[in-house]
Amino acid sequence: MWENLWYLDILINILIITIFGLVNCSVSGSSSYDLKGCFIIAMIGGVYDIPSAILWCLASLSILNFNGFFSSMFLVFAWVSNLFAMQSLNFLGIYLAFEMQSLCLLVLGKITAHENQRWFAYRGLLKYLVISLIAGSIFIFYASNSYLQAGIMVSDSLVTYVFLLFKLGIAPFHMYTLELFSVVSRHVAFVFATLPKLSVLYLIANSNIGSECVWWGLISLWLGSVSQYQSVFVRSILLYSSVAEIGLVLLVLQEGFSWEAFSWVSIYFLSLSGVWHADSKFVSAISIASIAGLPPFLGFIGKAQILKSLVSINLGVLVFSSLLAATISFVGYLRLIRLLYLVAPAKSKSNTGSSFLTWSTWLLTVGTLPMVYSV
Repeated sequence: MWENLWYLDILINILIITIFGLVNCSVSGSSSYDLKGCFIIAMIGGVYDIPSAILWCLASLSILNFNGFFSSMFLVFAWVSNLFAMQSLNFLGIYLAFEMQSLCLLVLGKITAHENQRWFAYRGLLKYLVISLIAGSIFIFYASNSYLQAGIMVSDSLVTYVFLLFKLGIAPFHMYTLELFSVVSRHVAFVFATLPKLSVLYLIANSNIGSECVWWGLISLWLGSVSQYQSVFVRSILLYSSVAEIGLVLLVLQEGFSWEAFSWVSIYFLSLSGVWHADSKFVSAISIASIAGLPPFLGFIGKAQILKSLVSINLGVLVFSSLLAATISFVGYLRLIRLLYLVAPAKSKSNTGSSFLTWSTWLLTVGTLPMVYSV
């Protein structure tokens, strides 16, 4: 009962801010920035554990980078969808939450599309929506058929697992996001690369599916690392980097190492914000070095924990394959740093809160040190 009242309070707060923003939608500048702060404060009520805290950090950092009220509003709606997906106990709740998230991200991509790439952004977003609807339709068909036969709305099934892997965007389900990453703005690309994946990882960590997750993770790790090494475009390298790193997380997630997995996910996502959001090449290079696992950066500790967990499983072939793939991925990160210094940084239209964002990213990343060392 109290949990339902808690969620109701969060929704009422967001609804009040949304109505106030719609009434004053013509107001911009400082008032629009104040509404962003109201959204961020209202979302604090949804923090109840480490994954939800990471989700709040990612949504808050993303809100500060968008101009206008409507972009922030649809991003908050996507956050609400992720929050309810993490608490769903059956396939119907998972389906509704993720479809609402897809629609919110579609509108967000449409609003923030650049003028000279608007047609390409519409085409990429439409393909994303159509493929997502097809996957959701197949999922709800098989789930409904299972409910008619068993009479129970359970979420621990192979069809649910494949649907979650599709939403996670790992190999071989990452192909439909290639065009999307190349046409949307960099801030929207960061949202697509982080926000939907966290709720999926949370659901997989709390599912009762067997060791299939390990093999999917190994395939994703190798395919992402090799593709990252062969790519020549910055966004393609970042996309395949996400495929490889999420595959590395899946290797330990189903073996009982949820704390290590989410520790690395928090480090990876917060470091990734420095790559997508920062206008400074130096900040981006430091963030990439952290993701690559170079000491003394925080990413080294996170990856060391993942590899330590793999060693404790006593699967030598798995450890050797992971180390070899991580080495290939490391070379790809070095090439990415080189490409960043060859390509001029994109100029943002408004720098409101950019310094605050940079310092917040660094403070939040350093703030995860006690959590990592306490494992």
